[in-house]
Amino acid sequence: MLTRVLGRMSLQPLQIFLTTNASDLVLIVCLFFSSIKLTSEIETIVDIILSDESYYLYNGVNLIQSGFPVAEWAPFYAV
Repeated sequence: MLTRVLGRMSLQPLQIFLTTNASDLVLIVCLFFSSIKLTSEIETIVDIILSDESYYLYNGVNLIQSGFPVAEWAPFYAV
């Protein structure tokens, strides 16, 4: 049954598309794999983890009560 359906379908438009756009398809596949490679271990190079960011925000909110934080916790970042 499947061969009857495939036998009736013309593969010529697909072949024309693939031959005229082969370089574009290769570039799209390369772009896809390079983006996967680029973002595969993104968590290892993150600059500031979220717990630090929330601590900086907390210091900014409580700046008047507690003053500037110590130098290790970026006092001017809390402003």
